[in-house]
Amino acid sequence: MNDIVERKLQFVKNELALAGLEGTEFANSIVDFIKSMLLNSACDVTIIEHNMMMVNRLLNDIPITPLNEKDFTPTDDGFSLLRTSRYGYAYKDVDGNWYDDRAVAYIRQGNKVYVYEGETSSKKKITLPYYPDEVVIK
Repeated sequence: MNDIVERKLQFVKNELALAGLEGTEFANSIVDFIKSMLLNSACDVTIIEHNMMMVNRLLNDIPITPLNEKDFTPTDDGFSLLRTSRYGYAYKDVDGNWYDDRAVAYIRQGNKVYVYEGETSSKKKITLPYYPDEVVIK
């Protein structure tokens, strides 16, 4: 390990200890995860941030690659013609258009909400291939 990795890991360990997490399975997992990220990215912060974005998307059930028509299968839910298991908010409607029901989120009273009526709808038309990328409006 190089000096940068050792210094960063020491910082992480110190912060976790201050939080009362030293020696816990959670802390050990965090240290191992960060060590792996540092070593696999040559400590390049841009690469690490990109990888963290991918981890965040995966944890939130958001695809990390674009959706294509082959990802969709027929449905009989009465609301759509095609849906995908990769991202539950994208579908082909009976009107023949593709939509994402969570394309836009709104911040209301400090909470993220989705609106489906009027001009401020969270639902937006999409085209395939489609990379879900929610827009948040305050």
